[in-house]
Amino acid sequence: MKKWLKITLFIIASILIASFIWFDLFFWQKNNNFFEANLKEASKENNLIIIFNSGGFGFVNPERAWDFKPLIEGIKKGAEDLGYKVAVVPYYRTEDSLLGKAAYLKEAMFNFSKESKYLANQLTEFSLFNQDKKIIIAGLSNGAAFTEATIKKINCCENNIFAVEFGSPFWTEKKNQANILYLNNNGKDTLSEGNIPALIWSLIKAPFVMSYARIAGNPISFPEAMNVPGHQYEWQQVSPQILTFLSNNIKAKQ
Repeated sequence: MKKWLKITLFIIASILIASFIWFDLFFWQKNNNFFEANLKEASKENNLIIIFNSGGFGFVNPERAWDFKPLIEGIKKGAEDLGYKVAVVPYYRTEDSLLGKAAYLKEAMFNFSKESKYLANQLTEFSLFNQDKKIIIAGLSNGAAFTEATIKKINCCENNIFAVEFGSPFWTEKKNQANILYLNNNGKDTLSEGNIPALIWSLIKAPFVMSYARIAGNPISFPEAMNVPGHQYEWQQVSPQILTFLSNNIKAKQ
């Protein structure tokens, strides 16, 4: 094996090992404490909590998630129209750093086994002690895969805990039960439907799109450059399904 290849592999291995240590010893507890504090605060004056799970790596603040924010606002407005007081609480899966992104690979490869178990346990405990409150776990793309992994581990509270998944990747095994809404742009989402040729083409052209955008002075992320066909969700298109789901599952507050 050539020396440069050995050095490259050593660097990659070192980054991965450091990221796993960072995730377990530093990020994990801090992030959980942050989530628990936000959930507790939100529940004081609200009776419906939307758990926000962004796409990508899962570190985007709700206010900056331009692709997901309009959808969350639509869900929030729909619940408010049913008489609920609604708060949005984000669950961050990692943070925006080299270590954060590297650590994310471990969680994603094992279907978010650690994070989804924590969130499922936390929401189960919250719901059992707050049976007058509703929870909607909402996720986009990778966030939808995380949402699915979480809802599978919740074995109670089907009348109080719900999930709305936008564009779950095709490899995600869906639970298909009444308290979960799956959205795939009516079969047009190539990632959700597993249209491999279209996904490969999006992957091939992404670096060139990124380069052009950078030259034009408008740099974009790799997921944005991929621009997977049908994987962009607009409230006007999905609102009928979501509002029907809400009205069928969440009893209007008087």
